[in-house]
Amino acid sequence: MKKLQWLKTRTGLFSDPRILCLMNQANGDSYIVLWFFLKDMAGTVNDNGLVYVSGQEAMTTQLIAKCLHRRRPFIEKGLALLEKLELIERDGNGMIRIAIWNELQDFQRDERKREQTKERVRRYRERQRLAQPSDKAMDTEAASPVIEQNVYEGEPVTTPKAMRDYASVQKYQTLFGPMQGDFARQLVDLETAWGSEATCIAIELAHENGVNNIKYIQAILKNSNGHPMKKEDAYERKQRECYEHLDAVLHEARREKLQRLQAEDARRNAARNDDGSGSGISFASLVKTM
Repeated sequence: MKKLQWLKTRTGLFSDPRILCLMNQANGDSYIVLWFFLKDMAGTVNDNGLVYVSGQEAMTTQLIAKCLHRRRPFIEKGLALLEKLELIERDGNGMIRIAIWNELQDFQRDERKREQTKERVRRYRERQRLAQPSDKAMDTEAASPVIEQNVYEGEPVTTPKAMRDYASVQKYQTLFGPMQGDFARQLVDLETAWGSEATCIAIELAHENGVNNIKYIQAILKNSNGHPMKKEDAYERKQRECYEHLDAVLHEARREKLQRLQAEDARRNAARNDDGSGSGISFASLVKTM
């Protein structure tokens, strides 16, 4: 499942009675860090507020303690407090879920917005298909100047009003300012072909490089095959480092488990050699259970 790029935090957070209760505890600032860590992990998983390493393996208190450089008893106490305040839920397997996830992250609204954008694009393409002129009409139209109407009210541009809701048009106007109708149509075509997110990122890259040119935006999308990458900012770098640290912790945990299994297998073999009997369990069979 695609991870989120950002999380929402309501204003008035520190006037929330539950947050105030956390802050008034001994080492309350560390509980706040724990709370935001769990929300960040839930955003990474992006599965209705669940926090886990994989779909079958919950994130243990030991792993959380290693990630936050805290003692395990402190993490267990913090989780119990968060659960008491009804900020998180835990099932019998220790799976953690942010209890107020839907309250914090209104994803349905974003999903509706995406569906509405897709529907607008579909209707726009359908109108284009139905309005295809004949050859004679095209000749007549070419001989006459194009007069664009339905522009933004009070705005000195010729961008058709029908295009103002497209994300690429809005992004371009935010960064570069007004544009002509033909330029807007080309942006809409790019958004239809490559998607809203990719087109908006390409516009941002063009703005960062100081290039106000539709062909430059097209080249970015084409060269990246529709997956342009923005420059990594400080937050994204810190987030990437956090994920890399988490991967390293998981790798170390698996290595320690493998060493324990090897030691147990060696002890069983030694015991069998001492008494000359017993079938025991082989190391290979133990590794299969990992």
